[in-house]
Amino acid sequence: MKLKNRLKKAWKIIWTSFKKNPAIYFAILFAISFAIYLMFSTLGYEDGQILLKNKLYSDFLSHIPLIRSFSLGNNFPTEYPHFPGLPIRYHFLFYFIVGILEKLGLRIDIALNIMSVIGFAGLLIIIFLLAKKISKSSFVGFGSMLVIVLNTSFSWIYYFFIGKNQLGSFADIFKTSNFAAFGPYNDTIISAFWNLNIYTNQRHLAFAFLLFFLCIWFIIYKKGHKFFWPAILIIGLMAWFHKAILLLIFIILGVFFLINKSKRKKILLTAILGLIAAIPGLLFLSQSNLNDSSFMAFQPGFLYKSTTWWEANINNDFVKWIIYWFLNAGILPLLAFCGFILTVLNSKVINYKNKFIKLLKKIFNAKTAWYLGACLVFLIANLFTFGLDVANNHKLINFTLMIWGIYAFIFLRDIAKYFKIIGRFILVPIFILILFIGGLCDLFPIINDGVGSIPDTSKTANSKWVNNNSNPGDVFLNLSSDYYFVLISGRKIFLGGPYLNWSLGYPETKRVAEVKVVVVDQKENKNKLCDYLSKNNIKFVYIKDDEKRVIDFDYEPKEFIRIYGEGEKLDYGIRMYKTNNICK
Repeated sequence: MKLKNRLKKAWKIIWTSFKKNPAIYFAILFAISFAIYLMFSTLGYEDGQILLKNKLYSDFLSHIPLIRSFSLGNNFPTEYPHFPGLPIRYHFLFYFIVGILEKLGLRIDIALNIMSVIGFAGLLIIIFLLAKKISKSSFVGFGSMLVIVLNTSFSWIYYFFIGKNQLGSFADIFKTSNFAAFGPYNDTIISAFWNLNIYTNQRHLAFAFLLFFLCIWFIIYKKGHKFFWPAILIIGLMAWFHKAILLLIFIILGVFFLINKSKRKKILLTAILGLIAAIPGLLFLSQSNLNDSSFMAFQPGFLYKSTTWWEANINNDFVKWIIYWFLNAGILPLLAFCGFILTVLNSKVINYKNKFIKLLKKIFNAKTAWYLGACLVFLIANLFTFGLDVANNHKLINFTLMIWGIYAFIFLRDIAKYFKIIGRFILVPIFILILFIGGLCDLFPIINDGVGSIPDTSKTANSKWVNNNSNPGDVFLNLSSDYYFVLISGRKIFLGGPYLNWSLGYPETKRVAEVKVVVVDQKENKNKLCDYLSKNNIKFVYIKDDEKRVIDFDYEPKEFIRIYGEGEKLDYGIRMYKTNNICK
């Protein structure tokens, strides 16, 4: 009876809340439903096969091995499975949690999808709440969510008018499985980092954004100290979750510190304690490259120089940069600026006699801080690169576009308010169509993408061999490009994906050169090879019979390795050698 009464009371509270503000509940329902569809439709599992959409392969070549290094392997202290021997440089906490969930019994796809749904749905919901906080408008909230779901680029130009991926007819858009604009990888000006592919591939990104917004919300919008320590905890964990978002936290806190006088002590204390909490993670993830100058470099322009610009004959770099962002962001920056101006004009401040001070107070206040912070982040992302690959700055720009979305819809709301019928039924729909037509086009390549599969450990004899004959923390020297059967078993490979290692700043080319030398020399100097294997804790060496020039060796390595034993024949021409047998 007590339980029944409690349920009735809870339902009454929910129903009363729903009647008072139904928009929030619709936003939550949409966010959760869409996130479940997006994540579970792109990653699944069936009959011992990991099923994933074709566009996920590139990123999941890193993520699945990282997950498995925790669930099936022994990865403490943590190393990158593609480059063991040095401390990991990749923020791994999200995938560590997924690995622990799998270790506890959840299937890998379910564990990863649950974390992904929490992250993406949470991001949509908190953007809605932030937009409503700033604008007091549910219309602005829903519009801000759409900016994340449907990017604002002019990618439709490539679908219908120019480029190799141009469609034959409008109807073909419903069947296409290729992004028409996916720069710099398909040599188009519009980059690949604005559509939903970025969240299906980089599953940790939305979760990190969610934590970021929660942290700022706790500090800026919550009174007292109840939420202060959770904010410090988020900052401390963010070094392990996502280093770029950690930078974002300090930038936005800095903007609010300058603007919000009443919060300065709290923000300063948060920044100091948060930095102290983040130092262990920053030091751990940087200890193998403390002297690496690639950490930060002045490199203006983001990716505008990364393609051939076959679309237009333009020689002026600044003009190119303007066109690049016009095509990539569409009319969003212009609408956002107009929304910012309206926010400034509508800001109520104390009646200062000095008009200049009054104007400054209108420009720099709690409602404009997010826009100003987003513009600062955009500027930083276009001036500096953090790491070797400038494309990594896309996370900072993704944030900027989210915040610009809020102010763009503030402008559209006011257009509808001031121009009434013409604004609501003509101007606003036209602006929304121009904003999102590219994003609508970019939905179909995700929906129509083909599904591939990766055999799990139970489905391949080679993975079974690895599980049965090696220890969880063992390292394999792969004189072959076939290494996924080792990684999916939770073990580590000595020579991993070249791009993955390069982008994280690992000395990939140096290691390859070292391996070349010791393997070539081992015919005459066996001790040199064995010393190298021992020094790097390598327990197994393997080759593939049909690969003649492995990692650009100028010989057939199998002829040298076999001097010290025949090795064990596995499937697909793999010949596996135990280090103990080679170095008897």
